[in-house]
Amino acid sequence: MEKRLQVAKSSRRRLQLTATNMKFFGKKIKGRVQYNNPIKVKEYVDQLKDGQEVQIEIKLKRNFRSVSQNSLYWFWLGVISEDTGFLPEELHSTFKAMFLTDHTKKIPLVRSTTALDSGEFTIYLDKIVQLCREKLEIELPSPEDIYL
Repeated sequence: MEKRLQVAKSSRRRLQLTATNMKFFGKKIKGRVQYNNPIKVKEYVDQLKDGQEVQIEIKLKRNFRSVSQNSLYWFWLGVISEDTGFLPEELHSTFKAMFLTDHTKKIPLVRSTTALDSGEFTIYLDKIVQLCREKLEIELPSPEDIYL
């Protein structure tokens, strides 16, 4: 029974691998793509059936917001929360609506902060600092003051 369960789990894993979209990362070196994890790439390709069509998409890697940027953001939300009485989660929703709403669509869409790259997140943080200074009269501590 235990062996059959292991086989079933193994088969399910193989089926799951072929049914999902996979992302692999690498670099172009001397005219060729070198994968960060070539063994995983080979394992995935080996799971495909011969003749099975695939779609390969190559994109430049984006530098998503950093952990330190996100930590600073939530620290600042705590500072603003103490001064205004709003919860950090409420402030997060409000700031996203204010600064990350795409009005070019028929229905305005609010972007997630998780989708921002590090440059976009810096602009977002700068807008919050400016709002706090000009409208809320809150001076947020600089990252240098926090991380000393």
